[in-house]
Amino acid sequence: MAVDCCITEAPYGGEEAGRNPVDREKQGIKRSTAADAEGIPIGSATAPANRHDSPLLGPNIEHASASVGAMLDGTSVYPDRGYDSDLTRRRLEDRKLRGEISKKGKPAPLQATVGDVGRLPTKAHFASYAGTAPVEASSGKVVRHRLSLGGNRKLNYALHLVATSQARSNAPGGSYYRKKIGEGKSPKEALRCLKRRVSDVVYKSLVADLRAPISSAA
Repeated sequence: MAVDCCITEAPYGGEEAGRNPVDREKQGIKRSTAADAEGIPIGSATAPANRHDSPLLGPNIEHASASVGAMLDGTSVYPDRGYDSDLTRRRLEDRKLRGEISKKGKPAPLQATVGDVGRLPTKAHFASYAGTAPVEASSGKVVRHRLSLGGNRKLNYALHLVATSQARSNAPGGSYYRKKIGEGKSPKEALRCLKRRVSDVVYKSLVADLRAPISSAA
């Protein structure tokens, strides 16, 4: 579950709007929204614009729990950097939720896009979810595969950026890409192969992160 806040934009500018909505003397409206792994809103909370984000986390989680049912212990929550406080950490710990707060200057973790990777039992399932599983487009004796247009497009785009960067480098990914070119594949086909390889590596890493707390507890 990802959590973020926004402040309602004033309908008029200049003197009509008064002070900036984030000014502590401005009584604007701040909305905190929680979304599941598919980006579907499942919870929300509102407060005056001059309040810190952290106090909104509790009501937001309660609303989300009422929407989808009681959250299981260990459910992953990825709050925006505006929630970075001891209060947020205590509330997540009290509810036995796993929290990873975004750090300033760093993008949201990939886990926020994937959600609970435990629901994807194999790397093939993950590839299908990410849209990196090739779709057969053979004709006669010519065996070909085309790009999949399904899956989580945000995750697919992230994997695409990694693959294109690897293809131009001297890293193992670049060697793999050139190997596929040498086997007679077109640049697009070779990139799709590399993208699937990157997908498998990311899945392995996410599964390892998921199992890490269990291993350490044992």
